[in-house]
Amino acid sequence: MKNRTLEFIFGIAIIAITAVFFVYVLLITLNNTFKTYTLNATFNNIGSLTTGAKVLINGFEVGNVGEIKLLPNTYKIQVVMNINKGVDIPKDSVLSIQAAGFFDAPSLAFRPGNSSQFFKANEMVSDTRDWVSLEDKIGDIFFSITNN
Repeated sequence: MKNRTLEFIFGIAIIAITAVFFVYVLLITLNNTFKTYTLNATFNNIGSLTTGAKVLINGFEVGNVGEIKLLPNTYKIQVVMNINKGVDIPKDSVLSIQAAGFFDAPSLAFRPGNSSQFFKANEMVSDTRDWVSLEDKIGDIFFSITNN
């Protein structure tokens, strides 16, 4: 009889711990959802950019990549960014894909403009720069040297 009671208590404890864990994860998810707004951008080439990648302004993290999808008619890639609330990005800013070094994961980087108008939630960033691989850069240098 004692074993059955002990098993019952352990079962209830495990269920309670699991429930607390799920509530904690739910609260964190909901809390982060309300602390950001989304911006969209399209690119022809995103290299190895993935969801969760950092969004930076002058090297400072202001958000992350929330979703990446292929647009069916144009075959361009739409990137949805989650930007921290309170971060105002001028509408004439340039968005590019960059990597800090050879082994770093790519991130999105805003080069802020001077506009007094700022992006609002769900707007499209129109001035984007595609990913340029190291091989492309070396090829450009090589061909510019050999063509002169």
